[in-house]
Amino acid sequence: MKQIDFCLPLQLSSFEQIFYKISQLNSHYRYFEVWLDYIVKLEAEEIYALTDLYPGRLIFLFRRQGLEPTHLASEIKQQVLTNLVGRDCYVDLDLYDQASELSFVKRNQLNLKLIVSYHNYKETPDFSELNAICGEIESFNPYVCKIATQCNQIGDLFALMQINLRLYRSSKRMIVLGMGELGKILRVGNSLKGNFLAFAPEQIEEQTAQGQYTRQEFIELTKLLSKL
Repeated sequence: MKQIDFCLPLQLSSFEQIFYKISQLNSHYRYFEVWLDYIVKLEAEEIYALTDLYPGRLIFLFRRQGLEPTHLASEIKQQVLTNLVGRDCYVDLDLYDQASELSFVKRNQLNLKLIVSYHNYKETPDFSELNAICGEIESFNPYVCKIATQCNQIGDLFALMQINLRLYRSSKRMIVLGMGELGKILRVGNSLKGNFLAFAPEQIEEQTAQGQYTRQEFIELTKLLSKL
C-alpha cells in the first residue's frame, strides 16, 4: 500500500504561530501548507527562514477559504513569487482565481515548483469540462496538477475518478479531491492511488475544506482498507 504523505494546512495570522505549529507536528507531516493571505504582517525574511528550515516541505498559497476575495495587493503577491525563485518550496496558484499571478510567472519565466489548481466549491463539472480544465492546467507545465470539486451526486465521484486515471496514465503528479461528505471517499482512495499528498488537519475544527479527514482518521481508515 502506498505511503501517504500528509500535509497540514496552516491558516494562521503570524509567522510565530506557524513556526511553533510546525515544530510541534514536524514528525507527523511531510508537508505544510502556508496560507499567506491570513498572515497579518507578511515579511520576506520570515518566508526565507521557513524555507531554509524546512526545504522541500512548504506549500505557499494566496487564496482564502472558499475563494473569498484576497487582501494582499497584486504587487505584494508578485514580489513574494519573485522572492521564492530558487527556494526549495511549492507555490499553489488557482487556474482562474490567481490567473494574473500565473500570467506573471509565465511572462517572467519564474522557476517555481508550481501546483496549478482548480477549485469549485459548488459542484463538479462533467468529465469533458474537467478534461478541458486539465488541459489548461497542463499548459503551465506545473510540478503538480490539482483538481478539487464539491461532490453532490454519485456521478461526480466517477468524473473525478476518470480525471485521476487520465492524469495517472499521463504520468502527471496529481492531487484529485472531492469536497463535501460525498467526496470524502475519494480523499482516502485517491491518496492510496497516486495523489501527491493528503491534506489532513490535526483537529477537525482546523479544516480548510469540507470533507477533510483529520490525520488520525486518515490513519484509521487506511488501516481498515489494508485488511480488506
